[in-house]
Amino acid sequence: MRTPKTVLGLLKKAQRLLLEKGWTQRAFARTSTGEPIGRYNRESKPVSFCALGAVEHLSNNDYVRRDATYLLKDQIHYGSLIEWNDKRGRTKQQVIKLFDKAIEKAKR
Repeated sequence: MRTPKTVLGLLKKAQRLLLEKGWTQRAFARTSTGEPIGRYNRESKPVSFCALGAVEHLSNNDYVRRDATYLLKDQIHYGSLIEWNDKRGRTKQQVIKLFDKAIEKAKR
């Protein structure tokens, strides 16, 4: 897997991953049977991701990953990105819109 080299590239690729594979709550990722996959587990084959899980899964560059995460968090004005993602009633569409906002900010 090629890791994105820019924050903008990572945000776009993570959003695409959520659209194509799926989104989840209360886990960084999940298997096809719904089992949670931990943050640093690279062995399992995830089929859905939380917002942070998608970013973490796609990048091995600490700086790009950190900056992408900060951009996402700056758009929510909420405790943490994990809490925001896992909030009861949160929808996949809201998560995709969050990425839209962060992507626009990264273009500046």
